[in-house]
Amino acid sequence: MGLADLFKPKWKNPDVSIRRQAVEKIQDDKILDKILTSETDEGILLVALKKSNSPKLLSHLRQKSPNPEIRRAADRRITEIAEKNTVLGKRVEAVKLLRNTDILHKIALNDREAAVRVDAVIRINDQQTLAEFVEKEKESFIRKIAAAKITRQDLLARLIKKEEDSSIRYTMVSKLEDQDLLKELAMVDSGGFVQNVALGRITEKKALEYLSLNGRTTIIMSTARALMTETEESIIRKITRPGMGVTLMGVHTDVLIRRIQDQKILKDIALNQSSSLAGMSANYQSWERQAALDNLEDQEAIARIAIEESVNGNISLFIQAVQKLRDKSVIQAVIDAAGKPEFFMLKMEMERRLEIVNSMEQGDYSFKSLYSSLLASMDEAYSWGKENGWPLMEDYPQWQMIRETAYQIYDLDPQKGLQTAADSSVEHHPEYPGMLNHFFRDIGGWMP
Repeated sequence: MGLADLFKPKWKNPDVSIRRQAVEKIQDDKILDKILTSETDEGILLVALKKSNSPKLLSHLRQKSPNPEIRRAADRRITEIAEKNTVLGKRVEAVKLLRNTDILHKIALNDREAAVRVDAVIRINDQQTLAEFVEKEKESFIRKIAAAKITRQDLLARLIKKEEDSSIRYTMVSKLEDQDLLKELAMVDSGGFVQNVALGRITEKKALEYLSLNGRTTIIMSTARALMTETEESIIRKITRPGMGVTLMGVHTDVLIRRIQDQKILKDIALNQSSSLAGMSANYQSWERQAALDNLEDQEAIARIAIEESVNGNISLFIQAVQKLRDKSVIQAVIDAAGKPEFFMLKMEMERRLEIVNSMEQGDYSFKSLYSSLLASMDEAYSWGKENGWPLMEDYPQWQMIRETAYQIYDLDPQKGLQTAADSSVEHHPEYPGMLNHFFRDIGGWMP
C-alpha cells in the first residue's frame, strides 16, 4: 500500500478485503453508484448492487455483465425497488425496467400511487393479464391503456362481446380480424363509431354482400356496397370534394378512408386539413382522424396527433399514435410536448420507446444481439435442466432472463420476432424450439 492510499476512502483501497468491509457499511446512494460503475471485483459488486437504489445502473449490469449471478442479482434488486422503495420516483423508474409479468400485475393492482400503477400496466405485454385488467379494473383510463395493448384475437372477441364502454370496444375492434364477429358488430352494435370501424375492417366479399342487403340501416348497406365497388382513386376524388362531411353520397366516409393508402391525403384528413372536414363536429373529426391514422406513416403528422390528443384526452387515439412512432427526434418531441398531467405517465412509455430506437441504432438492441443473448441463456438453461432432471420451466434459474430477452424481441418486432427466434434456434440445438415454446408462453399472445 502506497502513502497516497492512506488518504483514499476505504471503498477505493487496493486491498479487496478492506474494500469489501467498507462497501458493506456504505448507505450513501451516490457512493454506491460510483462503486457499481468502477468496481472490478465481482464479490464486492454483488454487495453494492444489493443495496443500490439506481434502477438504471442495475439494468445496465443486468444486460452487460458476463456473470449470470450478477445479472440475476441486479434483476432481483430492480424488483425490490419497484415493490418496496418509499420514493415514488425510484419505484416508477424501477417499474419501467421490470419484465416480470407477475410482479407487474401485482404492482398494477396494488400500488397506492397512480403513476406507478399506470406505468405497470403500460409495461405489461402478457395478453391474459391485460384482458384481466380490462375486465376487472375500475379506472377507465387504465382499462383503455390495457385494451389498446391487446392483439390476441380470441381475447379481443371475448372482451368486445362483454364490454359496455363503447370507446373501449372501439379501441379493440380496430384490431379485430374475425370476419364473422366484424359482420355481427357492423350489424348490431349500438355504438355508431364501433359499427363503422367493424364495417371498415371487413374484407370478405360474402360478408360485405350480406351487409349490403341486410345492414341495420340504409347507410350501412350503402357503405357495404361502396366498399365492394369503389377504388382508392374514386374514394379520394369524393373525399377531397369540399363540404362532404361525415356521410359521402349516403355512405360513411370514415369507413372508406380506411381503404386509402395515399399518404398526402391521409395526412390532410388526419390533421383536419381536408376541405371535406369543414364544419364537422369534433366527434366526427375524431372518427375521420382515427380512420386516417390506421394507414398513416408520416412521423411528424403522427407526432402532432399524439400531442393534440394528449391535450384532448382521447386516450385511444393517443395510444394508437404513440404505437406508430419510430423516429427518435419525433418521439422526443412528443415526450416534451405531452399535455395534461395524467398523460405524464404515458411519457414513460415513449421514453422506453426512445431507448429502444437509440439502442437499435447503436446495435445493442438488434435482433441479432438479442438472439445471441437468448441462445446464451438457453445454453445455461439446457445444461441446468439436464443436471436437475428437467423440472418445470418456471423453476429454471434462467426463466426470468430468457423471458426478459423474449419481451425485448417482441418489442422490437411484435409480428414475427418470437417466431423467428424459435424457428432459428433449431440450428443451435434441436431441443430449443420446444423449450422456447414454454419460455415464450403468453408473451404477445404466444400460445404453446
